[in-house]
Amino acid sequence: MLTNKVPEQDVHDLFTRVAPKYDLMNNIVSLGIQKSWRKKFLRQLDLNKNSICLDLCCGSADSTIDLTKKAKLVTGLDFNQEMLKIAQKKIRQKQLQSKIKLIAGDAMNLPFAANSFCLLFTSDAAEEMQNEEIGGRRSNIKKMRRGE
Repeated sequence: MLTNKVPEQDVHDLFTRVAPKYDLMNNIVSLGIQKSWRKKFLRQLDLNKNSICLDLCCGSADSTIDLTKKAKLVTGLDFNQEMLKIAQKKIRQKQLQSKIKLIAGDAMNLPFAANSFCLLFTSDAAEEMQNEEIGGRRSNIKKMRRGE
């Protein structure tokens, strides 16, 4: 059971403050394991060059960028503009603008039509949502998935 009762604005403000050092902190906290975890995860995905994916709460876009190795197009959605600025810079540096679309938005109110994606991915978002929020949104998330 998730127990996060932190107000959304407090979570937003936290990510705004840590955004410039988020990637470094993530590597330190995970002892660098998060990089190998993403590679292993990517190998297991059943995607092809026509796959269209959504990275929910994409943050600085490490997973979003990795998903482009197997997918045609990846949309990254995050509610924090500072994280999205960092994500956009990384995407430009890797020249992936044609494969990644970033959107500022609320994971609890997804702005997509049904069957828009073949994969919905999130690495850390669930820990920031309250249990009742997730339960109430499962049907919306399921509608985002489409078959290939």
